[in-house]
Amino acid sequence: ARTVFAVKNMGKEIVRLDETDTIYHGPIPVLAIFKGKAGPAPVLSVLDSQIKLVPAEGNPNTELFEKIPPVDVHTVISFGNKAVADLSMPAFELDLEEGDKLSWQGFTGRVDYDTNEFHSISDLESPGLKIDGEDSTLTITGIKVWSELSHPTPDAEYPTGDVNFTLGNFDFLAKPGAKLKNLTITGIEFKGQNSERAGLLDSSHSMVFDELTLGGDKYGPGGYELSISNIDSKSWKKLQALINENRDSEETDEWKARFTGELVNLLPGFVSKSPKIELRKLSLETSGGKLEGHLGIYADGEGLEGVDLAQNPVLMLAALTADAGVTVSKELFMSALIDYKKEEVLDNMKAAGDDPPTDEELAELASGAAEDEINLLISGDILVEKDDSYTIEAAYKSGQVIINGQPIDLGALLQ
Repeated sequence: ARTVFAVKNMGKEIVRLDETDTIYHGPIPVLAIFKGKAGPAPVLSVLDSQIKLVPAEGNPNTELFEKIPPVDVHTVISFGNKAVADLSMPAFELDLEEGDKLSWQGFTGRVDYDTNEFHSISDLESPGLKIDGEDSTLTITGIKVWSELSHPTPDAEYPTGDVNFTLGNFDFLAKPGAKLKNLTITGIEFKGQNSERAGLLDSSHSMVFDELTLGGDKYGPGGYELSISNIDSKSWKKLQALINENRDSEETDEWKARFTGELVNLLPGFVSKSPKIELRKLSLETSGGKLEGHLGIYADGEGLEGVDLAQNPVLMLAALTADAGVTVSKELFMSALIDYKKEEVLDNMKAAGDDPPTDEELAELASGAAEDEINLLISGDILVEKDDSYTIEAAYKSGQVIINGQPIDLGALLQ
């Protein structure tokens, strides 16, 4: 049997999957048993499949796709429509544009799924890949992907569940003579979770890494945790449909006005469910100390069902609250501020027609300007000293900005 699937992104076909199946019917798939493809236990069926990537119509890279070997899939479907599929893809090499070469080391994996409950558990891994270019070499090793996903209904657009993705090593190395910086990241791990309850979507994800080296600078460990909750699923689907309908539209002034108006019309649906966006954790360790932060944006949608927020922006502002906080080591903050002040000093001297300073003069001028800036921020209660760190806590509520517990006059702050 042969089946062709179209893979689309926002309604546009990007690639096709050409699947060819050899089916051995149960309950005793005699031929499959003789070939060593099944055991003696009764099963519903056994499938040996090959899935070939085929370019979408109009894709100019047809010859390139033909060189990609198919994915081999061996599936055993038991009674009750539970199945186990073992997947593998051999290693291959491709000559890309401009002389680049891709070396893919293949992958193996297993997928357990239940078609009655539309539930699947996938576990895939690959030794990695390498792209050798004229100016650089990119090497990625230790690729692992695990997921447990469910579709509430067969036609559900968005699966719910968990996804984990890890990379052992990411190496971008510049070749001699190339004006590029080397980048190495180790121990990358991404975790994501989606859930839906009572018409509300919740999503969270996090990313951590062990060490990041950029040029001669080292950072890490570091990472973040982000959570988005209480998203109205109906409004979300309308937003996706709106984006899909307008993805190829010409961006005229009339189109921008109409598109913005339609976006605003979706706001009551989102706000009425009291959505939350929270950057629960942001952290980065450096040789100069540590940076930590958090951010939350919240909407209280009680009583705003059906309200035309486009005509009542004050109600929208009243529904919003936010809070944020940053803690940074004194050494790290001073270093970053000096770098910024160096650019500022050079720009000011250039505008005044002065000769550029020596490196020592520039460092002294920037350091003095940075110290003055920090003292000004501390005296204005914008920065708070705590041991070896500076902190700032900010909040927004009922149209009022609060910094470190004190209401702030926005007009004075912006002067």
